[in-house]
Amino acid sequence: MRINKKYLILPIIAALLQLTSCDKDSDTDLTIDSNGFLTNKITKITWKGVFSSGTETETYKLNYNADNQIVEGFGSYKYSNDSIYVYDMDNESDGIFVINNNRAQSFIRSNKKQIVYNYQNGFLTSFSSNASNYSFSIQDKTLQKYTVEDSDIKTEYVFEYNGQKNNLNVDLLPLCGIFEFHYEYAAYLGIAGNRFEFLPSKITETSSFDNQKTTSTISFDYKTSGQYISEIIITIDGESGSYKEIYSIEY
Repeated sequence: MRINKKYLILPIIAALLQLTSCDKDSDTDLTIDSNGFLTNKITKITWKGVFSSGTETETYKLNYNADNQIVEGFGSYKYSNDSIYVYDMDNESDGIFVINNNRAQSFIRSNKKQIVYNYQNGFLTSFSSNASNYSFSIQDKTLQKYTVEDSDIKTEYVFEYNGQKNNLNVDLLPLCGIFEFHYEYAAYLGIAGNRFEFLPSKITETSSFDNQKTTSTISFDYKTSGQYISEIIITIDGESGSYKEIYSIEY
């Protein structure tokens, strides 16, 4: 009996299509970890500031321990059961985080002053530091407004978004440069409570002092390589002029 070759070829094609489909799904699964973050780790961030006076550059190398915790990057870190010891770029002590369930409960500064963090629904909502009060207004897992108040000045930062996911292994929200240094450390280390889902496209800053207001804007552009952010271009426009900060990211 003569066999029609098309009846042999069709099952083979179907099997190949099924195999290709499975491989594609598998690859997609492999790029996301159990927390929903992309799995490739950031290894280096190069900062370039473009000012009217010229340019400046600085490089941050990120190293990890066997538990995938950052031990170096924007400073260095030492871990114990319920604490993280933080050192600045000059290896000087910046303070100690007290940790519970992988969430910063407080930060003890090198001058022994303690900052206590407050949470709601898993998100950091407020803390006080240096006689100022800091609060986060959150809706649908995104930061809507960040407010800084002291006895004389109130500053509000209002956030806008364009859909850029905040899903790298390191939270890069602190690159906007508006947060207290200890919060920046906490965000980089993943101990600042639930991560906000998106990175901003624009932040409008309004400061009120003695019945006067000043306004500036911080705009963000993102370049990507596949799913990964390769560059963040930040433009700061204020009453005293404008400048750019460019962060190049390597994995």
